[in-house]
Amino acid sequence: LGFLVGSLKIKRVFTVYIDGAEATAPSDLKGMWDVSVFSEGKTTDELAAEIVDLFIHEQTDELNENKIELVTDISRLRGLIEAHRANPVHFESEIAELILLYCQSTYMFGVMGKGKKLLTEILNSGEVRDDRVILAINSSLCYYEICENLQQDKDGTLYLPKEAYEGIKTKLLSQIETVEKLGDGEFKRMFLMLNYDYVTFANMMYYLCAGAEGDLEFRDFCVEKCIETCEKFRSFDPDKNDQLAALYESYGYRNAALYFIKTDRKEKAMDAFDKSRAARYKLFRYFRNKDMDKNIFEQIKMEYYLALTDDLDLVYGVEKKRRLRELEDYLEDAYSASLDKNYLVRKIEKILNSVSNDEKKTETTSGFVTPLGFTMATDDEVVKKAFTDNDKETDESGDKGSGEESGENKGDGNGEDDKNEG
Repeated sequence: LGFLVGSLKIKRVFTVYIDGAEATAPSDLKGMWDVSVFSEGKTTDELAAEIVDLFIHEQTDELNENKIELVTDISRLRGLIEAHRANPVHFESEIAELILLYCQSTYMFGVMGKGKKLLTEILNSGEVRDDRVILAINSSLCYYEICENLQQDKDGTLYLPKEAYEGIKTKLLSQIETVEKLGDGEFKRMFLMLNYDYVTFANMMYYLCAGAEGDLEFRDFCVEKCIETCEKFRSFDPDKNDQLAALYESYGYRNAALYFIKTDRKEKAMDAFDKSRAARYKLFRYFRNKDMDKNIFEQIKMEYYLALTDDLDLVYGVEKKRRLRELEDYLEDAYSASLDKNYLVRKIEKILNSVSNDEKKTETTSGFVTPLGFTMATDDEVVKKAFTDNDKETDESGDKGSGEESGENKGDGNGEDDKNEG
């Protein structure tokens, strides 16, 4: 017992009290992970089976953290995963959730190459035996695979080739089928929210960007599941899950809006754009007074203001004037903060110039829009650059300063370290 307590967190020592034995248990058992069972009317085998079932059920505990704050603190998130590898301290469902969140975080911080390297190493090491952890790793690797396989068409727009799309879609849907069979819990809800987002992202990068058509029923289904799974994940623990659910709602509704525009459903598109903006504003408001990585906050802020441009060609009169004024004020603040070279700032500036020049072209109608899917940034080039990050820990330090690097991620794809990452 002393060895166990010294090696593991006290909550990792599973203690079973039989027939009220907790009343006479030694004091050093207090605070442990304990359950009580009664032996009356049961054979030894039946009692043992009950204890095993309790142990399995107890491991479905949720991750008792605010999920969005973990995602925006990548150093801590990676540290928790690495520490668990050296000295397991989390339930398997918890470490599986941490891995899912780490994938999101690696995109935010522009270190997807490093993320893929770590998760592949864990998967190939033989140290993982829990199905949920394996599913979390494979799900994350599928998202990385989408981004790595993006190619440019003759106009320079990135798209997902058919062969890559079909393979990735098959894997993601197989994972979803497996997870649907699990008992309800936070891991299951988080996993389904992420995987449906990945499938929808893959759909859009294949169908919209490559100009392919077809399978509208399946695409409608995925768009609906993106939103449905966000709400289910939020409802599991609203205090800790609300902001992460809002992040995925912002992606899901925007992707839905772009899809509805492509399929001539204007009213549904406008409603989805409104809901995406509301979700982005919720995140912006939540982080406004938080002590967090300043570059990630600026990115969240930029995405909110970029969302104001999404459907400028669909609004008129007072509403359009209000948005334009708000965007102009934001650009002034961005320039004063030396963010004028940031990709998203330049994107907003370009749209405003287009409107002021009466060209009547916005990114929604001119074909420049890129589906966000699971991404915090919207630049096609950014998605690719995220796989050319270098391997220095400063990439994740969150103290890069606020210039051009602040939304465009790191790595120029020219150095040897960069090439080895992706």
